[in-house]
Amino acid sequence: MRKCDCQGENCYEKGCEGLISQPDKTTLPTPDNAIRFNSYAIVERAVSEGIAHGYRRAHKHVDNPSESSVQHSIEMAVMNALSEILRFD
Repeated sequence: MRKCDCQGENCYEKGCEGLISQPDKTTLPTPDNAIRFNSYAIVERAVSEGIAHGYRRAHKHVDNPSESSVQHSIEMAVMNALSEILRFD
């Protein structure tokens, strides 16, 4: 291993012998005051709103829609709500 100019301090340069700690490849170091989101609550809200919207939409022009029509309307509304907060690749 080679020595860089870090003088033994926290260094993330690959191959440095003065390396005290190395970050995990999947996470980046974050400050203590970073904003963190509760992803479960965000997704739960989108699903709940999608279900309510889909149910109302299924009953918009028909008093007694078929079960498959209700399911389809709910499914479409939930996926639309999720696509507003998530990116599907």
